[in-house]
This record gives sequence, C-alpha cells and structure tokens, in this order.
Amino acid sequence: MKLKILDSYRGRFILGIFIATSILQSQGWAAGTLQRINEQGMTLNLSLQQAIDEAKHNNVMLKVAEERIHEAQGRRLQNDSDLLPHISVAATQGRVFWDNFASQGLPSFGVIGPFNTFDARFQLTQRIFDLSAISKFQAANEDVAIARLQEKLAQQQVITAAVMAYMDVLQAQEQLRAVEEDVKLAGQLTSLAQHQLEAGIVTRLDFIRAQTHLAVHQARKQQSIQGVNTANLRLERITGIALGSELHLSDSIHFFEEKPLGLLETTDAAIKGRIEMSIAEAKIKYGQYLLAQANRTRLPRVEVYGDYGQSAVEPNKYAHRAAQIALNVRMPIFEGGLIEGDIRAQRSLKNQALTMRDDMKTQVEEDARLSLQTLATITEQVKAAQEALELASKEVDLAKNEYSAGVGNNVAVVDAQATLENSRQFYVTALTQYHLARLNYYSALGQTESFHLNPS
Repeated sequence: MKLKILDSYRGRFILGIFIATSILQSQGWAAGTLQRINEQGMTLNLSLQQAIDEAKHNNVMLKVAEERIHEAQGRRLQNDSDLLPHISVAATQGRVFWDNFASQGLPSFGVIGPFNTFDARFQLTQRIFDLSAISKFQAANEDVAIARLQEKLAQQQVITAAVMAYMDVLQAQEQLRAVEEDVKLAGQLTSLAQHQLEAGIVTRLDFIRAQTHLAVHQARKQQSIQGVNTANLRLERITGIALGSELHLSDSIHFFEEKPLGLLETTDAAIKGRIEMSIAEAKIKYGQYLLAQANRTRLPRVEVYGDYGQSAVEPNKYAHRAAQIALNVRMPIFEGGLIEGDIRAQRSLKNQALTMRDDMKTQVEEDARLSLQTLATITEQVKAAQEALELASKEVDLAKNEYSAGVGNNVAVVDAQATLENSRQFYVTALTQYHLARLNYYSALGQTESFHLNPS
C-alpha cells in the first residue's frame, strides 16, 4: 500500500515538472536559460528570437548604453539642484582673545577679550527667478531623452548583429549540406565509373577522373565543417552562450517573397521610424536649450536666503534665538567675454546639430531607396538561381544516363556535376543575400525588431 502511495506521489511530481516545463517553453526562456542548459551538456534548440533575446541580455554595448542613461540622469539631478531649495546646518564654537572695538568705531570699548562665541543655525537658499537655470533643466531632460534613444539604437544594432550571426550559421549549414550532396553524387559517379571500367566500356582515365573529383569534394566537406564551427562560435560570442555549445537552429532561410512598401511610403516610414532621425532632432532641441541658457545668463538672478538658530557664548549660556532673511539680486555687467563666448559656442553647436540632422535625413532617404533596389534585384537573383539549380540537376541526370548507356566518356558528366555544384552554392549564397537584403530593408525603416525568417 505504501509503495502505491509513493508511486502516486512520484507520478504527480513528474507530471508537475512536465507541466512547469511546458509553461516555461510557452512563455519564452528567461535570460540565462540557454547558458544553464548548456552546462548540462544538452543540445540547444535555438530560434532566431531566442538568439536575439540572449544577445540583448548579454551584449556589452547594450549594458554600456543602459549605464549612459544612468549617467545622464545623474547629470540631470545636478542641474535640477539650481531650481530646488538648498538647506544646510552649521555650528561654530570659537574663542576670541583680543578684539579691537575702537577700529570698528567704538573707541570707548577699546580692546576686549578673551571671550567665547557660539553660533548654530539652519540655513536655506532658494532661487526664485533664474531663467538660465530653467533652460539648463530643460537641456538636462533632453540629455536623458537622447541617452534613452541611443540605448534603443544600440538595441537595434545588437539585433542586427545577432540576426547576421544567426544567418551566417544557417548559410554555413546549407553550404555543408550542398557539399554533402556533391560528395554523394561524386561517390555515385565513381561507383558508376568503376562499373563501366570493369565492363570495359570506359578507360581507366574515366575512373581516375571520378576518384579525383570525389577526393576534392571530400576536402571541401571538411572545409565546410570548419565554416560551420566558425559561424557557431561567432553566434555564441554575440549571444553570450557558452562557447563550444552544440546548437540546433530551429529557423531556416527558405525563400518567401517579401512585399515591400512603395518608394514614397518607404521613405516616409524611414524618416518617421529611424531612431537616428529622432536622435538628430533631440540633439537640436538640446542645443537650443543650451543656447537659451547662455543667452539668459545675462538676465538678473533672484534668490532668497534665510537662517534660523541660536547665538550664544557657549551652548546654553546666554543663548538666544537668532534669525535673518535676505533677498539677493544679481545681474552680470561685464564678464570679460565669458558669456559672449559661451553664446557663440552654443550657437555653433546648435548649427552643427542642424547640419547633421539634414545630412541624416538625406542618408535615411538614400538607405530607403537603396534597400528597395537591392531587395528587388536580389529577389530576381534568387529566382534565377533557383531555376539554374533545377536545370543543372536535369543536366546531371541526362549526362549520367548517357554515360551509363556507354555513350562517350565521363567528361560531360564531370562538367555537368561542376555546374550543379556551382549552382547549389550560388543558390545558397543568393538566398542568404536575399534575407540580408530583407534585414537591410527593415533596418532602413527603423523596424529591425520586426525582422523574421518565417513567412508571417
């Protein structure tokens, strides 16, 4: 009876683990899960989105960008202090040995001393009118906004790097599969040449030629295996997965035709969506606020000062309350060119920001146009490469059938085989370039995070 109860609990425990695992998989892996699974020596099933998530979590560039936001927020706190009250407390205990009251217009007192003095007060200073401080505060807010935009830009750059590394692995794997097909075909042709040689239909040269072709393809296979290993290491480095992990990529680079927007729609979407344009506009605002701050430095500044505390000889000896309040108005008259120099410098920085914004707009329009042209060209290139691959396969079949029938030597077969090999590699390259062109199109629109390898 006890064994049945234990078996029941064990079954529920295993069922609970299965359900929990299913929930985790359905909600997406948390950051670092791939690392922990790899430490258990398991194969990692890695989708493109998981690779992106791991890269965003582990990439150094993103971590630095996040810290720059904190840095900008710290500068904003420093600038905000000009508009906030400053409260402090001060206490002084002193001893005067001689004090010449006659020098202060009180000759009847002469020189007195020694005596003690004590003073303890709360002090408050509040700036109540300072337009330059307001502009400085606005500039600090814009500085934080720029840091946040730069963090988003860094995120897009990390996504792009992760996607490219992922596609490099897919391309290397496809090239390896193509080479394996070449090795398989070369092996079949070598066996066929040997059979034809034994039957006395062909010369030994045909057999040696087929063996040479097979050896070349076996060497290329080893080179392709190294290419896969290199691409895997690069992907692991970018995503932060432990180096040397055994990866299984769940996405592929099959062809599906992207339907891009028209030229005007693409250009408008790029200008509105590109983070670089938002950063350029934010830098103009930042420069305008700093220029306003420099101009407003010439205006009067008004602040209130007050203190309250105790004045005595010593604490609790002849102690009495002491307080004062003052209104301080200050306006610069001549600063030796300091203010004018600051105004000119800030005006120049603002003009530089305007120039950079205009240039960025032109660059964004160029990127949009070029991405559309490239995508259209490479789409046709993939279709042509696909057709060439199909025709090359037929050519090999025809050449092999003629050779099997004893018509001529295997030169035509080897030539057809070489054409098929080149067609396979060209198709894989064109397919990879097509998806890179799609990635470039999404990047030109400022929508890198929307890129996908499977048709939606």
